[in-house]
Amino acid sequence: MNNSNTMNNNGSAQSDGSGSGNSMNTGSGGRSLSLEELSMEYKMTLMMYNKVQSDYINYLKDVNDGSDYTIVGVGTDGRLWASSGIDGGWALSPDGGAYITGVCTGNDGKTIFVCGYNGQLYTKTSWDAMLYTLIPDPNCCVIKIAQGSDGTIVGVGTDNTLYAKMGGISGDWTHVNSAGEWVSAVCIAPDDSVYVIGGYTGSDGYGIYKKKSYKTLASESWELITSQFFIDISIMTNGTMIGVGTDNNLYTYASYKHIRDTSKRVGHGKCCVVSVTSVLTTKYAEFKGKTFWGADSLFDSSANTMQSCQALCSATSGCSGATFNSTNSPDTTCQLRSGDGDISMGRHGDHAFMVEGPGLLKMSQQLNSKLADLNMQIFNLTTNSGGSINNVAGRNAAKKLMIEGHKLKKEKAKLHRLESEKSGLEEAQEEGDLMTNANYYSFTLLSLLAVVFVIGLMVLFMPKAGAAPAAAPAQSGGKSNKNLLFYAFFGVAMVTLFMFPKHHGLLPGRH
Repeated sequence: MNNSNTMNNNGSAQSDGSGSGNSMNTGSGGRSLSLEELSMEYKMTLMMYNKVQSDYINYLKDVNDGSDYTIVGVGTDGRLWASSGIDGGWALSPDGGAYITGVCTGNDGKTIFVCGYNGQLYTKTSWDAMLYTLIPDPNCCVIKIAQGSDGTIVGVGTDNTLYAKMGGISGDWTHVNSAGEWVSAVCIAPDDSVYVIGGYTGSDGYGIYKKKSYKTLASESWELITSQFFIDISIMTNGTMIGVGTDNNLYTYASYKHIRDTSKRVGHGKCCVVSVTSVLTTKYAEFKGKTFWGADSLFDSSANTMQSCQALCSATSGCSGATFNSTNSPDTTCQLRSGDGDISMGRHGDHAFMVEGPGLLKMSQQLNSKLADLNMQIFNLTTNSGGSINNVAGRNAAKKLMIEGHKLKKEKAKLHRLESEKSGLEEAQEEGDLMTNANYYSFTLLSLLAVVFVIGLMVLFMPKAGAAPAAAPAQSGGKSNKNLLFYAFFGVAMVTLFMFPKHHGLLPGRH
């Protein structure tokens, strides 16, 4: 996939951002463009728009299939290894580390945390950085770790219970375990939920348990999700769950929300690790003649090329884009920013870039506005600046332009919904899975109760074989007792029917 999606000045929105189409587009020297020139520009812009849309689809595909991720694993030799994509080959990290037991990616998507053989926590700026930094803490020790979105670090202690540094790496370890807890690995999902591997549950493997948030570990109960033969788990930012099997091979689920369905588990024949994490390879969308503004300013720096400015952004925590201008002061050629920014008209020599996904959406929105503006200008020229249409060809052209304009409005609305729709679909999928499970359990239970109910009626009312009829007073007493038994049986059945579908939290116990 092209990771240098460049948009030139002709592919940008109007500088005033209005997109109203009431003003005539002009070329150099203020000359009004003719209908033919406007039509040609519309076609060129439409081609760019389709290209950007195609790039965005490819971006989503790359992110979702894991090919844009670097997989980082702790080998069975205790050293750190990395692989380009889930199916790439392993390469030894140049850090010289050894005796590592666990690894995780920081909340910035780049920083790496590892657990040393002594239970202490170490960190480095990226998976391929040369040097580790010790995070000293007298109250060690942890064997596996994960970091939440607010910086909180959750660790599995050597006693196999959970601890947390609520203040990030500068905080102290706090015991956040539940009663009876026993865990061997932990990871945090993009929605802040926590997944752990608990004790052996039988022939299906080790229990995988969940809590809704790492911020409420001490107050929640564990929910048993499934059992797998996993010794470590990790979740990519795109939702893919990676599991390390007891055979030290890697397995994946396309979504951590589907881990209950083992038919969706994919084996990759990729050996041999004891812990795993992932790092998204940062790519950027570029905008010539534009500036990246509206976000939080990080710092200004010098860079000789656009590529070195991008490399600086990739190595800087929180950087989401920047503006590069080689004609600026030598100290401010690269202006880094974080957070959600916007693209606007820049000064001479400005060259903006954004992280690829959001950048491609911004580019699509700008091209959509440009197309709408050109469409309106062509419509005005075709109808004699909004006047009456006196020929069939003109009416047909105007009708076609109106249809195109309507399509562009729908495309614009779709662009604004893309990200929210993605999360909405994921939530709908999860709710659908839960509803399906609930209906399945209710149906199964109802069927079983119906069978038991029929058998109970037969036992209560069927006369015993070979028994002589009893005297009248005895019959009355027997009927009364049977009625009591019947009502008791019916009451128990109804209570069971309504109470059973409720899911009770289970503690991950060691078996």
